[in-house]
Amino acid sequence: MKAAFRGRKPVKYAKGSIMQRILIVEDDEFLQCMYDDLFSRHGYAFDIAAGVAEAKQFLVSASYSLIITEFQLRDGTGEDFSRLPDKSGNCPSVIVVTSYPEHESLISSSKRMKFEKCFGKPFDLDALLLETERLLA
Repeated sequence: MKAAFRGRKPVKYAKGSIMQRILIVEDDEFLQCMYDDLFSRHGYAFDIAAGVAEAKQFLVSASYSLIITEFQLRDGTGEDFSRLPDKSGNCPSVIVVTSYPEHESLISSSKRMKFEKCFGKPFDLDALLLETERLLA
């Protein structure tokens, strides 16, 4: 298994100085690098998992305020882990990114899982940052 990315820069804090951490789940290496660059430049703490199994490992070992996930991954879907509690017992907010925003399984999962937002690829990075800021406020 390939080692996961870890955010390089220190961290934005929420109200009350509680650290905000993002779990990004993406199996495409180009997009992993794009997320790494984007969230590092804006001072977020984050981890990047390459699939469902790795995301589950991160969730049991750390606390997250937000999950940003590709819906269709090589080893499952974003639904397979997106409502699992993290190390602190909380269920983080979820943003889904997908190449197939109109796919029937995503639509039914969105209703059932109550994803906060769904972005179709290609997506506007500024819109993703705004939604991230809104959910972490």
